[in-house]
Amino acid sequence: MSDDEDYREKSPAAARMGKAAECLVAASAILATGGELNVSTSLVDDEGVDLVFHRRGSSATLAVQVKARMSTGSPR
Repeated sequence: MSDDEDYREKSPAAARMGKAAECLVAASAILATGGELNVSTSLVDDEGVDLVFHRRGSSATLAVQVKARMSTGSPR
């Protein structure tokens, strides 16, 4: 089986890197808005929603799925 056929299988390291990317996106959004945005995470990712953004003082929310790609190669 080639790597392309195994694309759905995640290693524990990939799962950790994905969670780190989600935290980075959440923290960056909070900091960039001066704390105006609140960000929630889910315990279970059944519906493909990683983060839910909520602006303080508003009832609107935005559900977001974060995708991250890591590179182990050196830059050219």
